[in-house]
Amino acid sequence: MTASTSNALTNYAVSNSGEVPSLLIERFIGTVHKAYGEGENLLSHFDVQSVVGTNMVSNKYLGGTSVQALVAGQELPATSSTADKNALVVDTVIMARNTVAMLHDVQLDIDGKGHIAMEHARKLKTVEDQMVLQQLISTAMTGGTYDGIDVTGGTRRLPEHGSAVKVAVKDSQLSDPYILAASIDWMIDGLIAQKCPIAGLKIVVPVHIFSTLSDYGIIKADSVSQSVSSSMTSLSGVWKTYGLPVYGSQEFTAMLRPAALNTSTSRHLLSNEQNNYRYDVTATTQTARALVFGRDALLCGRTIGLQGDLFFDKPRKTWFIDTWLSEGAIGDRYDQVGVVYSNGANPTQAQVITKATGKALMQRTALVE
Repeated sequence: MTASTSNALTNYAVSNSGEVPSLLIERFIGTVHKAYGEGENLLSHFDVQSVVGTNMVSNKYLGGTSVQALVAGQELPATSSTADKNALVVDTVIMARNTVAMLHDVQLDIDGKGHIAMEHARKLKTVEDQMVLQQLISTAMTGGTYDGIDVTGGTRRLPEHGSAVKVAVKDSQLSDPYILAASIDWMIDGLIAQKCPIAGLKIVVPVHIFSTLSDYGIIKADSVSQSVSSSMTSLSGVWKTYGLPVYGSQEFTAMLRPAALNTSTSRHLLSNEQNNYRYDVTATTQTARALVFGRDALLCGRTIGLQGDLFFDKPRKTWFIDTWLSEGAIGDRYDQVGVVYSNGANPTQAQVITKATGKALMQRTALVE
C-alpha cells in the first residue's frame, strides 16, 4: 500500500492514492486532518483602529515644552512646541477562495465547506502575523546605537522623542546564549534610557532562540508554557532580567527561511506600488533575531474585519467558499521598539561583549568567538 498523495478538492468520493478504487462503501470516523496553522494573534498586542467611510487612520505627536525661571518684574516669553503627524492608508484586500463540487460524500459524511472556511481564517491570520513582525523589524531598523548613556543616530519622530534601538551581533556569536541575553538586555536598556515605560514591553524571538534561552535559565523555566487556543498558539515565558513576557514565534522562524524573501517578482500580498512595497521581507529583515516592542510601536488600521461568504453557483453546481479582510500597519513610536540583528562577520557591539562576559563568568563558561 502506498502513501496517499495530494487530492484536489473536486471529488471526495475518489481516492487519489490508488489504495481503493472507490470510497462509496466506507465508514467515515468524523476526523479531518488539516495542516497546522493556528495563528499567533500578534496584532492583539496593539490598538487596532477600525474605520468606516475612509481607508486612512492617523495620530499626532507633540514635542516637549520649556521651563523658565520667573524673574521679578519681567514677563516670561512664550515658547513653542514641535508637532508631527503619522498616517496609515489601508489599501489592500486579501481573500481566500475555494470551490467544492456538489457531491453526496460532501453533503452526507463531512461538512467540508466549514472546515475549508476555518482553514481560510488561519491562513489570513498567518499573513497578519507576518505583517506585524515585518513592520516591527522595519521600524526597529531605523534605530540608533545605545552606548550606555545615550542613543545616538536613528530616526526620531520629533527632536524631543527617542529613536528605536539596534544592537549588532556577529553572526557566529548568535548561538551564544549569554551574548543573546546581553544583547536583548542592552536593547531594553537603550529604550529605558529614553524614558520608554518598561511596563507593557514584550519580547519576541524565533523558536530556536527561545529554546536556547530557556535551556540556560535566561527565560524562567518554571514560567515557560504553550498557549494553544482558537486564536493563538505560541511559546511564552518570562524574561529573567526584567520580568517581561517573552514569546517564541513560529512566524518569526518562518520569516528567516530563504523562501520567505520577497523580490520584484514575488511581492508580499499586502505590498503594492502605492505603499512602496512596504510589507516585503527583505534581506535586511532576515537579519533580525530578537525584537522588543510596546503597544504604541505600530499604527494599525482595519477597514474590513474578517468576513466570509458561502454561496452556491447553480450553473456549475459548485459551492464557493470565500473569506477576506483588509488591514494594515506602519511604524509609529520609534522609541517603543528595538531589534537585535546579525552583523555578518563584523564584531558584536563592545558593551554587549562586556555584559555577556559577566553573565558567562557567573556560570564558569566561555563566550563563543
